Amino acid sequence: MQGDTSKRSRRTRNLEAPAILFLQSAIPISFIGSQVMVALEPIIGPFWPHGDFERLARIFERRDGIERLTKRIEQLVEEKDAELKKG
Repeated sequence: MQGDTSKRSRRTRNLEAPAILFLQSAIPISFIGSQVMVALEPIIGPFWPHGDFERLARIFERRDGIERLTKRIEQLVEEKDAELKKG
């Protein structure tokens, strides 16, 4: 994803496992959820950073979107762990 920095990975609160568990459990309804997000975008969109809400809806819309998102979370965790080991 764009804009990933080491600062962003340092700000995580060790909620990677619950996030992945939630995402994996939402796979069966992810397409329906994405369509709800598209419908609610005019209402909720202004409260999100520009373009992020639409990008998230597109991720959920794709069959492999959640799998790609969980892999990215795992990659960020590995990067964070490697940074911590370096000191």
